[in-house]
Amino acid sequence: MQKMSRYAPGIGYYLDHSLKPATPEEVTQQERFLAQAQHTLDLIQQNQALCNGIEPSQLEAIVPVMLEAAQGGDRRALNCYVGADFTSMPGLLEHPEWLTQYKQNAMALAQTAYQQGDWVAVGLLQQAYAGVFEASFLGQLLGADPDQAYRYLKLQRLGATGDFVAQLDEQLAEAEKTLSKQQIAEADAWAHGAYAEYFNNSSSNELSNGVNVCDSIDD
Repeated sequence: MQKMSRYAPGIGYYLDHSLKPATPEEVTQQERFLAQAQHTLDLIQQNQALCNGIEPSQLEAIVPVMLEAAQGGDRRALNCYVGADFTSMPGLLEHPEWLTQYKQNAMALAQTAYQQGDWVAVGLLQQAYAGVFEASFLGQLLGADPDQAYRYLKLQRLGATGDFVAQLDEQLAEAEKTLSKQQIAEADAWAHGAYAEYFNNSSSNELSNGVNVCDSIDD
């Protein structure tokens, strides 16, 4: 595949690198991410004028304020904090504690959101465990785990309808190849229990076009 050569802070790396040979699931996930990254790039360009005149100190406040809002229960801030790449944020070199804070808080926040029936958190966890974007903060924090990736994928399948069902069935069939029958049975049981306890028959179809975080820029 040919490279994409457009840049924006935090997503240029992904847009400028060719997709490596991968499983069908990984290719699907990568294509979703690139579409999401392109969407983010377009939003940045459309709203660039809104950042004129902002002081560096104001930009440096974004990460700690986002964490505080996430800990306070703001679901959008939580998903943005857990799923975003803020390595391009001004002030990171002066604030290495941001990385420590991320390591200490990201997983707990993701689990909190998932236990509140947040499908975006499910998508973020599944992608991280699948190892599709292993360079992401959450991917590095959790590491690839095929068993956990399957569990969150199965959870999505239980809430899916329409075309999303076939899409997930294909990914599940591929994921099952790396697991034992016992692992699959235990994962299926976990997913059914989690769906009944936390998701109350809600639909996971919002994930059919990928996981979108930090979209409040266009609100």
